[in-house]
Amino acid sequence: MRLAVVFIVSSIGLLGCADDGRPPAPYNVTAETGGGAAELRWSYKAAPGLDCFLIQRSEGFNYNFLDVAKSPAGKLYYYDGDVAVGERYYYRVAAFFTTWNDEKDVLSRFSPEVAVKIE
Repeated sequence: MRLAVVFIVSSIGLLGCADDGRPPAPYNVTAETGGGAAELRWSYKAAPGLDCFLIQRSEGFNYNFLDVAKSPAGKLYYYDGDVAVGERYYYRVAAFFTTWNDEKDVLSRFSPEVAVKIE
Protein backbone atom coordinates (compact mmCIF):
# COMPACT_ATOMS: atom_id res chain seq x y z
CA MET A 1 0.00 0.00 0.00
CA ARG A 2 1.39 3.40 -0.96
CA LEU A 3 0.78 6.28 1.42
CA ALA A 4 1.00 9.79 0.08
CA VAL A 5 2.43 12.39 2.41
CA VAL A 6 3.12 15.59 0.55
CA PHE A 7 3.95 19.01 1.90
CA ILE A 8 4.16 21.68 -0.76
CA VAL A 9 6.36 24.41 0.57
CA SER A 10 5.56 26.86 -2.21
CA SER A 11 2.94 26.67 -4.93
CA ILE A 12 4.60 29.04 -7.40
CA GLY A 13 5.35 27.37 -10.73
CA LEU A 14 7.38 28.96 -13.49
CA LEU A 15 5.97 28.16 -16.91
CA GLY A 16 7.83 30.69 -19.06
CA CYS A 17 11.31 32.08 -19.05
CA ALA A 18 12.53 33.53 -15.81
CA ASP A 19 12.94 37.30 -15.67
CA ASP A 20 16.70 36.81 -15.78
CA GLY A 21 16.51 34.98 -19.13
CA ARG A 22 17.12 31.53 -17.66
CA PRO A 23 15.03 28.57 -18.83
CA PRO A 24 11.83 27.75 -16.96
CA ALA A 25 11.97 25.63 -13.82
CA PRO A 26 10.15 22.32 -13.38
CA TYR A 27 6.73 22.78 -11.75
CA ASN A 28 3.97 20.74 -10.05
CA VAL A 29 6.61 18.80 -8.12
CA THR A 30 5.09 16.15 -5.84
CA ALA A 31 6.56 13.54 -3.52
CA GLU A 32 4.99 10.30 -2.33
CA THR A 33 6.26 7.75 0.15
CA GLY A 34 5.71 4.07 0.66
CA GLY A 35 7.87 1.04 1.17
CA GLY A 36 10.63 3.10 2.79
CA ALA A 37 11.35 5.26 -0.27
CA ALA A 38 10.40 8.58 -1.85
CA GLU A 39 9.11 9.05 -5.40
CA LEU A 40 9.19 12.50 -6.96
CA ARG A 41 7.23 13.56 -10.03
CA TRP A 42 7.16 16.90 -11.83
CA SER A 43 5.92 18.65 -14.95
CA TYR A 44 7.99 20.43 -17.54
CA LYS A 45 7.32 22.01 -20.90
CA ALA A 46 10.17 20.67 -23.03
CA ALA A 47 12.54 23.13 -24.62
CA PRO A 48 15.39 22.64 -27.12
CA GLY A 49 18.72 21.78 -25.53
CA LEU A 50 17.28 20.20 -22.37
CA ASP A 51 19.88 17.70 -21.21
CA CYS A 52 18.59 16.45 -17.85
CA PHE A 53 16.98 17.37 -14.55
CA LEU A 54 19.04 17.90 -11.42
CA ILE A 55 17.46 16.61 -8.21
CA GLN A 56 18.61 17.95 -4.86
CA ARG A 57 17.69 16.79 -1.35
CA SER A 58 17.95 18.33 2.09
CA GLU A 59 17.15 17.19 5.60
CA GLY A 60 15.93 20.66 6.58
CA PHE A 61 13.67 23.29 5.02
CA ASN A 62 15.70 25.55 2.70
CA TYR A 63 18.90 24.19 4.20
CA ASN A 64 22.07 22.67 2.76
CA PHE A 65 20.69 21.05 -0.41
CA LEU A 66 22.93 18.43 -2.02
CA ASP A 67 22.79 16.91 -5.50
CA VAL A 68 21.39 13.37 -5.29
CA ALA A 69 20.66 12.49 -8.93
CA LYS A 70 20.28 13.51 -12.54
CA SER A 71 17.23 12.36 -14.47
CA PRO A 72 17.25 12.19 -18.30
CA ALA A 73 15.31 14.89 -20.16
CA GLY A 74 12.30 12.68 -20.93
CA LYS A 75 12.01 11.18 -17.44
CA LEU A 76 9.78 13.30 -15.20
CA TYR A 77 10.21 11.29 -12.02
CA TYR A 78 12.85 10.08 -9.59
CA TYR A 79 12.80 7.22 -7.08
CA ASP A 80 14.94 7.77 -3.97
CA GLY A 81 15.56 4.60 -1.98
CA ASP A 82 18.54 6.03 -0.09
CA VAL A 83 16.42 7.44 2.74
CA ALA A 84 15.58 6.48 6.34
CA VAL A 85 12.09 5.54 7.53
CA GLY A 86 10.63 8.16 9.86
CA GLU A 87 12.77 10.99 8.50
CA ARG A 88 11.53 14.04 6.58
CA TYR A 89 13.33 15.07 3.40
CA TYR A 90 13.00 18.15 1.22
CA TYR A 91 13.47 17.98 -2.55
CA ARG A 92 13.77 20.42 -5.41
CA VAL A 93 14.36 20.00 -9.14
CA ALA A 94 16.03 22.15 -11.82
CA ALA A 95 16.39 21.76 -15.59
CA PHE A 96 19.89 21.63 -17.07
CA PHE A 97 20.53 22.77 -20.64
CA THR A 98 23.65 22.10 -22.68
CA THR A 99 22.77 25.24 -24.67
CA TRP A 100 20.27 28.00 -23.83
CA ASN A 101 20.14 31.28 -25.79
CA ASP A 102 23.66 30.69 -27.13
CA GLU A 103 25.03 30.06 -23.62
CA LYS A 104 26.52 26.73 -22.55
CA ASP A 105 25.65 24.71 -19.45
CA VAL A 106 22.67 26.68 -18.11
CA LEU A 107 20.67 25.64 -15.05
CA SER A 108 17.10 26.86 -14.54
CA ARG A 109 15.90 28.10 -11.20
CA PHE A 110 14.95 25.29 -8.84
CA SER A 111 11.34 24.26 -8.43
CA PRO A 112 9.56 25.09 -5.19
CA GLU A 113 10.59 22.64 -2.48
CA VAL A 114 8.45 19.68 -1.51
CA ALA A 115 8.81 17.70 1.68
CA VAL A 116 7.97 14.11 2.45
CA LYS A 117 8.17 12.02 5.61
CA ILE A 118 9.34 8.51 4.77
CA GLU A 119 7.04 5.69 5.84
